Amino acid sequence: MQRDAFSRRSGYGDSAFEDQHYSYEDEDQSAPARHTASRQKPRTSGYSGPKYNSIDNIAEFFASRGKKFARPSVPVEEKKGKTSFRPGQRVKHPKFGEGVVYQREGEGENAKITVQFPRFGLKKLVEKYAGLERA
Repeated sequence: MQRDAFSRRSGYGDSAFEDQHYSYEDEDQSAPARHTASRQKPRTSGYSGPKYNSIDNIAEFFASRGKKFARPSVPVEEKKGKTSFRPGQRVKHPKFGEGVVYQREGEGENAKITVQFPRFGLKKLVEKYAGLERA
């Protein structure tokens, strides 16, 4: 058996490397599947456990340690005319999910509404573009 120049110089002539054969046919050569918008499933977190940053969970945490925890009250402003969402009201957003209106600035459909979402924090939204619904 004749050895090539590399195997003679490196001393790898009759080693296990010569017995190994790599073949591209052994690998999956199929093209990755392309997803179209019509076939995609809506993304959900899949998590159904407790929400660790909720007020109820915080109250439970302090109660387990023998401390008292008073739930903070959100001041509710009186309606001035025709407003859709007011502080303290529960709302639902198409992307962020359920939240609580924290603050309202302005009147009418150009009003800016600050909403506290459990997973996403505070978000400031313009009422007419937000797509909010009462929860």
